[in-house]
Amino acid sequence: MSAHSFPVRLSELDSNGRLQPYHVISYFQDAASIDLQKLQMSGFELAKKDLGWVINAMTVVFEGEMPEWNEQVSVSTWALNRTGVRLFRDFTAESKTMSAKGTSSWVIIDEKSRRPVGLDLFGDRELILCEPALPGVKPGHFSPLSPETEFETFSYTWNPRTSEQDLNAHINNINYLIACFESIPQEFRANKNLARVDIFFKAEIYAKQPIEIKTELTETEAFHRLVRTSDQTEVCVAKTQWRNR
Repeated sequence: MSAHSFPVRLSELDSNGRLQPYHVISYFQDAASIDLQKLQMSGFELAKKDLGWVINAMTVVFEGEMPEWNEQVSVSTWALNRTGVRLFRDFTAESKTMSAKGTSSWVIIDEKSRRPVGLDLFGDRELILCEPALPGVKPGHFSPLSPETEFETFSYTWNPRTSEQDLNAHINNINYLIACFESIPQEFRANKNLARVDIFFKAEIYAKQPIEIKTELTETEAFHRLVRTSDQTEVCVAKTQWRNR
């Protein structure tokens, strides 16, 4: 397990002066990269071998109020398990006013074939395994809204930019979540706090590939389908749950 502290920056605040929740996930991924760097398995080391980390799925549960500017967010992360080509990694994040717990699934891909490779790349390097942050929760396992549920529908077109690319030259996973938020009307989000997010990444997105986000919204949750408009491929599905401020 590794622990790190991140100060909240001005550029990370929303219009209410609170940290936008997807930055908590960014902190987690930074902490995970530092953890993997100790094993010479970070994205930078893998890139030298034409390999890269790709997130497959994630669940994060939030409690309390997001921190304000210059508050410290303490993040702990650890490997939960590894099976086949997947590495499961959990984390917790704490500030004076907020706590978050998350679980995630990752694979290493070959940059040329874009296919997963085995985790035997770790060899005999130590990988410390700890208890789950969210017992019983499997990232990527969640359901759409019930057909009997009353909801509004919204459609939002996301045009990913080159500035949203990551080390693997595809769109960074955080931007998928940001786009999901943008598909929800601002007047809804202005009075809500994010309580939970479940997200399953099904395909890579590249810059300048328009994505239609089809959202079904109730008073407390939303289900998002991200569809690449050029070929109608579903590249991601997500569910966000919200509570009143």
